[in-house]
Amino acid sequence: MNGQDTNSTPARNGTHTPVFITRDRCPVCGSATRETLLETKFTDPSVASFLVTYYDGRIPLDALTDQSYRLDRCRNCALIYQAHILTDAWMMRLYEEWIDAQASLDKRRSANSCYFAALANEVAGIAKFAPGIPSSVRVLDIGMGWGHWARMAMAHGYETHGYELSARRSIHAASMGIRVLTNLDPREAGAFDYIYCSQVLEHVADPGGMMDQMLALLRPGGVVDLHVPNQGLITTKLRRPDWTASHNAVHPLEHINCFSRTTLRYLASERDMQLVAAPFPHRRTTGTFGIRDLGVYLYNRTLSTHVWLRRAQQPRQLS
Repeated sequence: MNGQDTNSTPARNGTHTPVFITRDRCPVCGSATRETLLETKFTDPSVASFLVTYYDGRIPLDALTDQSYRLDRCRNCALIYQAHILTDAWMMRLYEEWIDAQASLDKRRSANSCYFAALANEVAGIAKFAPGIPSSVRVLDIGMGWGHWARMAMAHGYETHGYELSARRSIHAASMGIRVLTNLDPREAGAFDYIYCSQVLEHVADPGGMMDQMLALLRPGGVVDLHVPNQGLITTKLRRPDWTASHNAVHPLEHINCFSRTTLRYLASERDMQLVAAPFPHRRTTGTFGIRDLGVYLYNRTLSTHVWLRRAQQPRQLS
């Protein structure tokens, strides 16, 4: 699931079942130079009370007893990452058992029209990067969840495919007519014009490896629409003496990577990808273009961790 290093020494619970692995290097750039921003036990009340409440008592805290919630910041690329993360097997339990799947689906089904309007506006932005007849443009939604963005792309006429690790979510998406990929098949190299990847890289053990997979699937000149939670002022919040865990960019166990725009620039430059300007206007919320829309546009061009990355037409020549 996460592309974890099998040479890592896992932490175990009392039943000798591996629960955690430790990332001693930055999962984006590989640097071992880091500073620890926070370290406390998962069972400390500042973390445990959030986990019990957020997962509605479904999380087995006894399995987390021997490990700490540690946030390191890479001194090379500025990524903030959780050092101790769940193994693939336990990560699957998190997403398939501890998270209430039915509640998640019901939340999407009961969303108001603004949610779907936002999806429509995002999909409308594809035309800037992949002009032409939509039926000739191949789009891939990686980490598609229940498939609502992919379904919106289909409604706009794009040849839409989706990839999702959760079997339940994949089955639901397929029932809505979405072409579901069972894996990121390297035989599909260069097959897609546009890849949408929203709220995914913060969850995976090897975000650099995931970017490499997306790059391989993208045609030369194609674009990745990448959206991850922003570090923002998280370091300031972590220094507060009354800090407690919450559902934010460093959500314990789930948001194991926390990005800044600097980190995303690094991801792009190392793969010879170019940050391109945000669509204008983007995420239009009303029928007319207003001050709020302008603010969102300027934010997307300067500080946002919602970025568009274009693959080079020709591979970089080595000197």
